[in-house]
Amino acid sequence: MGIFDNNGGVTTLVEEKKSWQKVEGNNPPTVSCFIILEHSEAFGMDKKSYNIEILGNPMFTWVARACPTIPATLEAERGANVLELIRPYLRDSEYTLVLYSDTPLITRGSIDEILEYMSNKGLNVCKLTRGIVFRTEYIKRVGEIFAPQTYYFDEEDFITAVNFKQLALVTDILKTRILEYHMKNGVCFENPDMLVIDANVSIGKNTTISGMTRLAGKTEIGENCKIQSSDLESCKVCENVKIKNSRIEKSVIESGVLVSAGSTVADGSMINKNANIGMNVSIFKSSIGENVEVGNNSYVSSARVHNFVKVGARCELLGNKQKIVRVLENAILGDGVKIKAGVMIGEGAQVQSLKTVAQNVKTGESI
Repeated sequence: MGIFDNNGGVTTLVEEKKSWQKVEGNNPPTVSCFIILEHSEAFGMDKKSYNIEILGNPMFTWVARACPTIPATLEAERGANVLELIRPYLRDSEYTLVLYSDTPLITRGSIDEILEYMSNKGLNVCKLTRGIVFRTEYIKRVGEIFAPQTYYFDEEDFITAVNFKQLALVTDILKTRILEYHMKNGVCFENPDMLVIDANVSIGKNTTISGMTRLAGKTEIGENCKIQSSDLESCKVCENVKIKNSRIEKSVIESGVLVSAGSTVADGSMINKNANIGMNVSIFKSSIGENVEVGNNSYVSSARVHNFVKVGARCELLGNKQKIVRVLENAILGDGVKIKAGVMIGEGAQVQSLKTVAQNVKTGESI
């Protein structure tokens, strides 16, 4: 059964790991891992099939995550002699585990079960449905393995993805595992069949995800959020945030923010605490301060909007990389205001509706 493990603030899919039984304080046995990278011509594509992305990760990466140690990867033709392939790279570990890139459903729990079974039974070779485990000392001294018996464990883990039909099946199973994990940890999915959630996504408890929502890349969502019919990719969303029918990409949304329908926040933008982003707003390469209000249908690019600013509807803040727009604290921009690149609006200044501002506005000034 899949579980998730926090690593550096980003949740990544690993697998349930059983504890090896210790005898008189002995440490668990050491394991060297290999993943055989086999390309399947059945996909009919130039791209190597083991690099096909499944829910945010290349296929072989899912296999790597199940390994108890960092695996070595070796490219090979289908049917290659595994023993000859790995022999030059054998280490002094007690066991050598060989898996294949086309079994992305393999889990850490199954691997631990296999290794524990092999240890308890004193086996030198354990042939799997797709893969094999050796006692390393044994394969260092034998030249060939003759038709070892196949041992069967959780067969779902060994479903292969060697064509698009099988890939679709595997993807559905992984999607279900991801959803089940988040639900177990207090996340509410109102329309689970309409969701796409990548493996590296983290979601806090008491958060509700609904509608046709996509959560991709290394996205982090805090507790008590409401995300509806939105597309979030590689972004950080803090607690108590509401996002409706919007796109957030490579940006940070601080706590208490409301992002209304049809809006976009992208390109490294930051929306600070308790800001209110209206409908159909576009924000690129900008920072929006605390308690800022941005009116409907506004466009903000390369701007620094400080705390407690009010930006009216249909405003345009037209900064660029060389000349950003600055709007200082407590300033008020009326509806339809256009601010040209490099302009600074002073603290507490007021700009009347429909004005085009090409020069700086002083602190407290009204134009």
